Parts: sequence; C-alpha cells; structure tokens
Amino acid sequence: MYDTHTHSNFSDGAFPPEKLIEEAASAGLTLIGLTDHDSLAGIPRAREAAERLGIPLLIGTELEADFTSQLHVLGLGVDPEGEKLKGLIGLHAVRRAERNEKLLKKLADGGFSVYGHIAPTNGLINKSNIALAMVAAGYCETAAEAFDKYLRKGRPFDVRQEYPAMPEVLEAILDAGGYPVLAHPMKMRCDHRALIKDMTDHGLWGVEAYYSTSTPEETAFFLSLAEEFSLRPTCGSDFHGPHRPEAQLGCAWRDTDELIKTEEILRKKCV
Repeated sequence: MYDTHTHSNFSDGAFPPEKLIEEAASAGLTLIGLTDHDSLAGIPRAREAAERLGIPLLIGTELEADFTSQLHVLGLGVDPEGEKLKGLIGLHAVRRAERNEKLLKKLADGGFSVYGHIAPTNGLINKSNIALAMVAAGYCETAAEAFDKYLRKGRPFDVRQEYPAMPEVLEAILDAGGYPVLAHPMKMRCDHRALIKDMTDHGLWGVEAYYSTSTPEETAFFLSLAEEFSLRPTCGSDFHGPHRPEAQLGCAWRDTDELIKTEEILRKKCV
C-alpha cells in the first residue's frame, strides 16, 4: 500500500513533514510521496524522518498550470536542484504573494476580513489556508463552504493568479528528472481525452486514476485513457490532515497489477 500525493504544513497540510512520515509509517505504507503545492521546502525534514523510520520517500511537488479548469500536475521523483523547476517555483511564489494580497484585501473590503485568523504555515498561504481562516473567523462552517460560496472561480471573491503554461510545467518536471502525473483528473470539467492526449505529447508520464474520492466508474475511465496513451496509473489520497477525513493516507490504494507495477518503477526514484 502506497500513496504518491500528500501535503505537509509547508503548503496547506496540517502536519509537519516528520509527523506526516510518522503517520505514513504507522499506516503501513510501503512508499510515500510528499507533494506540497509549488514547494520542495519540506523535503529535507521529510527525508530525515523517512530515513529514520525506514520508509521510501518519493520527492515531489504539485504544480498548477494555466487551463480553463484547475489543472494540477504532480512531479514525482524530482531532483530538488533542477534549475527549471526551482525557477518555476520561485516565480510562482512571487505570483502567489501578489494574489494573496489582492484576495485578502478584497475579502476585507467585502466585510470578510480574515487578517489574524490565518494559521501559521511554513510556506506561502494558498486558498485552502484562506478558506480555513474564514472558518476560524466564523464566516463559514467548513472550508468547502468557503470555496463554494466565496472563493471558487466565478464566486464573489475569486482572484485569479497567473500560472505557467502546461508544456512549461511538464518541461520543468522532466528537466528535474521527475515523472509528470496528471493529478485528480476526475475533479476537472473538460474534454479529458483531448487534455491527456495534449499532455502526453509534452511528456506526461502518468494519470492519478485512483483518488480518494473517485468512483469506480471514474477510475475505470481514467485507467482506459492511461492504457490508450501508454501512461502509468497512480494512486493518491491528496492527504492534508484531519480536516479532510475523506482523504486518509493510503485510501486510494487498490491491490491491482497496474499499481504494483507503478510502485516498482517509482521505488527506483525514492530516497
């Protein structure tokens, strides 16, 4: 049982990297991928814990690309010193900070100030952190409500951020020696086949066909696309911590031949 999609508090997860690794070991995972949003800053601490506990660690990140729907790409097994990847992450940090400033001001001007309610994080805050701050401030019952009513695309307080083009994201991952994987495609509203074909032409390696909230029908559909385009299926919980009880470590794993084969390949990239 393994999990290639998790987050620590270096992005919008609840646990420090070492606590995440400890939880993964306790859950009996045979491999864990740390894929914080647009960050590799938590990897050294995760690596130290993984070595101490004897669990293979897959160095990764989750990058967003410009698209009509939310397009996230996992970079699995990357070299943290990859120049193009470091440059892309650095540029994203600048753009994220600018977006956050605009979003927080827009919320405050609209009567939803969350200054002072944002939980400390080791990295740049993102919309998930802001959604949780809206809950802490008493404006919403859940982070999901904050997104659905206020923060998603088309909602009153949405502030768009500039993202790199999809080919640029895949190029940065490949340049860092990593495997680009389309994350949670079942959450996207688009022509999935056309998207995956286009991404495959730019070096896509895998598709997250097994996901914490995917239905059997969705998994079967993305498995068929993975087979059609000779891509590897992966499994990821998108674990963030206790505030997302539907996404527990290892919950996307299924004992299938294709996932066992994927793990065999990914193990060669672990540290």
